[in-house]
Amino acid sequence: MPKRILKVTINVNNVLIRTALDQLQREAKIHFVYDEENIDSGKRVSLSYTETPLNAVLDDFCKQTSLRYEVKRNLILSYLQRLLENNRKT
Repeated sequence: MPKRILKVTINVNNVLIRTALDQLQREAKIHFVYDEENIDSGKRVSLSYTETPLNAVLDDFCKQTSLRYEVKRNLILSYLQRLLENNRKT
């Protein structure tokens, strides 16, 4: 059976990261798992997509925030890019 591609619609302009994540969670019916300390509380993002594959929206989100993500079932694990880079160096 082919894997279903989850598509989302989101339109946020210059909102806090947490606000964008909350809206994506509601729209896609998924859960983000992340450490609040790794999220820049003042950083803002803009996303404007209609019926777009979730991975494309998340890729854009990550470009704007220096975050990375990993999908595990219906959970999306988010983490800072520099943490990943530090792990690669050791």
